[in-house]
Amino acid sequence: MQNAVPASAAQRPSAGGYAGRKPAPKKKVSAIKVLAIILSLMLGVVLLGLGGLYLYVSTMLNAGNESVVNNLAVETPPELTEDQMNILVLGLDYTESDSEEVQRSKENPQADMIMYLQYDKKARTIKMLQVPRDSFMGDNFNTGGTGKVNGVYAHGPNKDNKVQNIVEVFNEVFQLPVDHWVTIDMESLRSMVDVFGGGTGIPVNIPYDIVEYDDNGNLAYQLPAGVHNLKGYDLEFFLRARKAEGMNRGDIDRLNNQKIFYSALFNYMRTMSWQEMVKLMPFFLQYIETDINPLECAALGVSVMNVPNENILMGTLPCILNQGAYYGKSLVVPIPPQEAADFLNAHFRPAEVPVGVEMLNIATLNGITGPVVPGEMKRVSDNGTVEDQPDSVPAESTSATDAA
Repeated sequence: MQNAVPASAAQRPSAGGYAGRKPAPKKKVSAIKVLAIILSLMLGVVLLGLGGLYLYVSTMLNAGNESVVNNLAVETPPELTEDQMNILVLGLDYTESDSEEVQRSKENPQADMIMYLQYDKKARTIKMLQVPRDSFMGDNFNTGGTGKVNGVYAHGPNKDNKVQNIVEVFNEVFQLPVDHWVTIDMESLRSMVDVFGGGTGIPVNIPYDIVEYDDNGNLAYQLPAGVHNLKGYDLEFFLRARKAEGMNRGDIDRLNNQKIFYSALFNYMRTMSWQEMVKLMPFFLQYIETDINPLECAALGVSVMNVPNENILMGTLPCILNQGAYYGKSLVVPIPPQEAADFLNAHFRPAEVPVGVEMLNIATLNGITGPVVPGEMKRVSDNGTVEDQPDSVPAESTSATDAA
């Protein structure tokens, strides 16, 4: 395995820079925290199956959390209710940064990671939908003034069951049902990563060189292409990277890096020892909550671990990347209505029950229609990277990519 390569001493600034150490992670990104999405749905449910720990888990997992999902006239089709499970996964972050438009706290977090997971038990498929945290909601939802979907959790009308605020986004905006939810408290999850591999981290196959420069333009840190055991800062550096060779789409390319990590994690977790699982139990109990009962979690874990890699698909919602897309002081990411409707129909609805764009409640911004980044589906690869899904983008969705 290769190791991450920091810039040489000659390349680092002599004073006022990194001074021979790795640069501190940029506070406002906190990208390490996205790993809990897969941990919560794969590792957690497997841990719940450890019989001797069942009673402990059953009392701790949902302590103080009685909320349930209340779909708004959007239900899983009756013919799929026995086979399909739709899970909303939210990563809650309450760490403030200097660039925040609104304040956040332990009691007022933002949903900075939003993932919709659709598991078909009969077909043995898993489909995941990434929704960019800056997706534009306009005036349709209370976002705390930012217009971004990540603010709906804290500022929506339901103060007792805040998950319901995001459930209503999926119901009203995307016409997607939610059967269950998982929330992850993102604080101090780096310690969780460092348990993997007896402290050596997770092997990740990085497809391109990723570099970071200091304010003077000097190379500060780099992660070369190849297989690396990533943990701690190295993993955070990879997950938050927005600039590298071939990466010119900012947050969208960062979401693709996260897909690569998910793929590596799926492959790694199939080989985990029970001793390693037990070491992760305290982190799981401390940072994760769900409305799925422990017995169902255990059954789900056994089932999910048997899904073959080629049946695990990861998608990103189509979006518009436009530097002029401001809502007040916030730069937002609008969602193209027709492209979103086509993408969701192609991958997250039964073919016989498509939903027209007129049924989606997608906010538009100042007539901005492009440039559109089409939705794409990737699948887990056996070598820990990701592969393109041949039919990832419906033909109807590609025409708008050249819009101004």
